[in-house]
Amino acid sequence: MGGTSISNAYKQICDEAARCGEVVCADFNGKEMRSDEFIEDFYFRYYGRSKAAVEAEIEAELEESRRTLAYREKHLPERAEELKAMARGIVVWHQLPYWDKTVDDNITKYYYGYEFEAALGLIKILSSDKPWAERQSEAKILFDKQGHSGVTGACTLNLVTRFVDGGRKFAHSIL
Repeated sequence: MGGTSISNAYKQICDEAARCGEVVCADFNGKEMRSDEFIEDFYFRYYGRSKAAVEAEIEAELEESRRTLAYREKHLPERAEELKAMARGIVVWHQLPYWDKTVDDNITKYYYGYEFEAALGLIKILSSDKPWAERQSEAKILFDKQGHSGVTGACTLNLVTRFVDGGRKFAHSIL
């Protein structure tokens, strides 16, 4: 019964049990769910705590996510200006208007600007006067330390390819 909630799965097996007059069992993510047990008992077997405790935990996580999103939305304009200011002295001067526009157009799509900040660290290294092999090695180490998921890594590398000479070469060395 993958892809459904515990409550929906329980309702389905109880409806089927009522229809056929037999006890109905189903696999719910590796645990047997039975129509002749109370849903509360299944929550204890599945989560090790009550349905109310699980629902309270989920609601607390959702509330924390809502607060975080509200804070970020409120502070996005400030964050965009901060990212633009950080680029001064890192991004080549003639690309700054494009950087600024990219920040403005994408700040709401990216993880509160994390990818922009990560890209600036890489751009700074890759734009230095050191030999390319040394720059590339240092940037790879930083990229690994940044701990990207697939999506943040791809977004960060996309920014690097746009704003530093050799960025595409670096991105291909990572992939």
